[in-house]
Amino acid sequence: MESSRLGANLEPTPELPGYLGATSYSAILTEHRSDLPFEMDNSTVTGTSVRALDSDRLRAGVELLKLIYDFPIYDVLVRKLYSKKAIVVVPMVITDAIVESIRSAFDNLDIGSDIEAQFQALVYQISHNTSRPLTIHRSMTVHDYCASFTGKSLRWESLGIVLSISGISLMSTSDNDPDLVQAAPSSEARERLRAQIVEASSICLNFCDQASSINELLGFAQYNDIILKTQHFGDTSMFIFLSTRRIAR
Repeated sequence: MESSRLGANLEPTPELPGYLGATSYSAILTEHRSDLPFEMDNSTVTGTSVRALDSDRLRAGVELLKLIYDFPIYDVLVRKLYSKKAIVVVPMVITDAIVESIRSAFDNLDIGSDIEAQFQALVYQISHNTSRPLTIHRSMTVHDYCASFTGKSLRWESLGIVLSISGISLMSTSDNDPDLVQAAPSSEARERLRAQIVEASSICLNFCDQASSINELLGFAQYNDIILKTQHFGDTSMFIFLSTRRIAR
């Protein structure tokens, strides 16, 4: 799959101010902690039905799902990162639940039927879920919590977490790694794959921006996206500023 297939222009490019110096991500999260509700009552939220997706967003969502569908080692890369004892802010039980949910969603596709229509339906379902608040209660079990953003409740934040974590792992995986060589045999294919994962992570966050549903799962996805872009572009890149500003919004 060519990188251009994920190149839909989902939002206008803001004016770039240039590099503004080192940024404390923890300071940003602390400053905006009140924007991440621990518990939310569905009855207090109105107008949460998913907004109509325009053709560009629908196409971008379909191509993103196809990228994951054609990227069979995303779960392998996720396991590799956790096995390295790397500092990963997302608990492994959450990531495992999301990976299993993605695998199940793809296994339920009827390859003998209209696959394009099925991908479109999945995009609408995920977008609808993302437009609803992620409700958390203190009495929730871990299973209940994971079920709120997996399975039939799969969200763009969930996909963004897995994409960014697999991308972070991909950046540090040797080009001679047998799993990576099998998925992307040439150096050009591996570079293209890295660029596609970075772009796909951004697209997931763009969908979340449209849904305007703020939750701790989104915080995980945004933080990992910054780490991913830092590894891919460098810590002085304009993309790091834009990603940091997304958290501060």
